[in-house]
Amino acid sequence: MELVEALTLAANAATALGVGMAAWQLRLSKSQSRTDFEDGLTTQFRDILKDIPPRILLGDDVEIDIDDPCFISLYRYIDLCNEQVFLRMMKRVSKETWINWRDGIDGMMRLPGLARAWMTIRRRLPSRFSELAAFGADGLDQDPAEWPEAKSMRWERFGLISRDKRPPLERKGDLRWQISPKGIRHPIENRANGN
Repeated sequence: MELVEALTLAANAATALGVGMAAWQLRLSKSQSRTDFEDGLTTQFRDILKDIPPRILLGDDVEIDIDDPCFISLYRYIDLCNEQVFLRMMKRVSKETWINWRDGIDGMMRLPGLARAWMTIRRRLPSRFSELAAFGADGLDQDPAEWPEAKSMRWERFGLISRDKRPPLERKGDLRWQISPKGIRHPIENRANGN
């Protein structure tokens, strides 16, 4: 009887080890898939940058006409930024990746040429890019994954709440990236300085 008990115990241990190894492999695979996904968006970013004039990337205050082919690249960049905020809202990217993207988005959107394009797009298409607009209004210390709207959207995705129960993604107040006669205006920084 002891041999049977020993074999049963060994079989149970082997099964548990196999389940543990499978779980570890699944986690590793998921992590690799997420990395590949995030890398794909980085590739998109680099492809878009190729078509943005260096003067804009270096911070010159360049006004771009909407018929200029470069405006399409600026539009594509803003669309990518909006997608990045949305992906963080849905927790499809890691917090570490989001912090890198967040800082990059803020740095790029502070460039006068890009800020002008953003203002033009927001003025002409106020209902588009609401995720990026909310991020711009909330500031860098807010994680889109923690917004109440994001939590509702994730619940909605699994059919646990209906779309009409989700709060709208709206923010009041200034847009973060604006141009004024003195250059780019940063409402959050200006409020902190008493301006």
